[in-house]
Amino acid sequence: MTVPKLLLVVGTFLLLAGAAEARELREFDSEAAAQKHCPKDDVVWSNVKGGGIFHIKGSKLYGRTSDGGYTCRKEAEAVGWREFDGDKQH
Repeated sequence: MTVPKLLLVVGTFLLLAGAAEARELREFDSEAAAQKHCPKDDVVWSNVKGGGIFHIKGSKLYGRTSDGGYTCRKEAEAVGWREFDGDKQH
């Protein structure tokens, strides 16, 4: 591999790694801790920590998946997370 191609590959990797890191979201072990962090926002439950999908309060999976955490909805949406399709009201 030539040096310019190698630099391109390494640069692309670093860019993608930085984007992934920027998408990280603080998740809490308790609903109360998350609500304290964002008192004017809705608390949601991440399906899997770092997974990008969340459940809304009142849904059957809220607080019930084995590796989830509580987080703030606006912060989750700001980093590209989305509500679980099964939770959306039709």
